[in-house]
Amino acid sequence: MKFYKYEGLGNDFILIEDFDSKAPKDKKFTRNLCNRHFGIGADGILYLQKSKAGYFMKLINSDGTEAEMCGNGIRCIAKHLHDFGFVKTKKFMINTKAGLKKLEVKLKSAKVSEVTVDVGPPEFLGVANLLGETLHLVSMGNPHAVILKNKIDLEEVNEKGRKLESHNYFPNRTNVEFVKVKSKNQLEAVVYERGVGLTLACGTGACASAAIAVKLGIVRINHWVGVKLPGGFLRIKISPSYSSILMSGPANLVFKGEI
Repeated sequence: MKFYKYEGLGNDFILIEDFDSKAPKDKKFTRNLCNRHFGIGADGILYLQKSKAGYFMKLINSDGTEAEMCGNGIRCIAKHLHDFGFVKTKKFMINTKAGLKKLEVKLKSAKVSEVTVDVGPPEFLGVANLLGETLHLVSMGNPHAVILKNKIDLEEVNEKGRKLESHNYFPNRTNVEFVKVKSKNQLEAVVYERGVGLTLACGTGACASAAIAVKLGIVRINHWVGVKLPGGFLRIKISPSYSSILMSGPANLVFKGEI
């Protein structure tokens, strides 16, 4: 079985072309393959499948749980589809568990260098106060809890992120974003990702962070906002009516092989 190793800002995935939907997806297979010492190593496995809309992205996190949507993952899928000739146009759609997503690719030397995704509208779910923190809750097709901080401490992110991700307040667990406002055009964020842990980047987490910052009047709506993550920058733009959130960033093929 062939595989392709991709990354988006260090958020890395094993991509498998699963057009007959017969590739193994059990927890043991996922955990073994994603193990960074005894396997290939990844934050999750992307299964590229066929659908009525054309193509479907199925993501299994490194702990064996399935995610509804992944911003970095869908950019990797988009690059694979275009660079390997499955799609010929610069604009196309990919189906996910969180619905159909519109994408547009930019090319450099005939290869995809940047992908812009319409992640869809945010769903604001109110505020929760847990573990001494104010959590701004928002869904991007998957759950997020955004915490605004004056300073981001990685030890705190790891400790509180782990506790909040699996807190009984969230029956399906949640992604947790620790966000610092740098300016009206830039945020800094570190994400404790559901089913993965501390990650170098989370695309939907960057979108959730920007959505909350716009809602609170901290950054400008309908302008590109840079979100600095440990693995690099994503650009986020939120429409005036919150009808869509655009996310733009890179995706790279690292290597390919056979299992």
